[in-house]
Amino acid sequence: MLDINGPSHVRRRRLEAQLFSRPSLVGYERGHIRPMIEATLAQLAAGERAPDGTVHGDLIAVLRSILYRISAVVSGIDDVHTEDQVERFRWFVAELTAAAMVDFSTEDHSEVIRRGLAVRDQFVEEFFQPSLQRRQRLVEAVRSAG
Repeated sequence: MLDINGPSHVRRRRLEAQLFSRPSLVGYERGHIRPMIEATLAQLAAGERAPDGTVHGDLIAVLRSILYRISAVVSGIDDVHTEDQVERFRWFVAELTAAAMVDFSTEDHSEVIRRGLAVRDQFVEEFFQPSLQRRQRLVEAVRSAG
């Protein structure tokens, strides 16, 4: 995707533009982002407090977790809710990014690609396939009801 040009690029942009339309952005905000932020803040508020009653937390870690969850939502990946799931998703993103950027790697390129393909297969099994199957069931349920 990083090197796509010409008509393929235009087709991809048109397809992806739907993900960032105004209605989609409003849906993300109302259905995912606000609830994520509210749940995260509630979790922080329920934790330990300083002697003066203030809540302390690592905002960078909190924001990073929320951003990975948003990335999962936008890309159609389910079950990135707990910190363990977020960390697993983050690991996949880092590993797949390293493989996608193989041209800039100082490691043996064939090894980076081999590792990236293995990680891709794991990602498909752990995250992509269950998410795809869920969506297929949802589509089938709508078709059956209609």
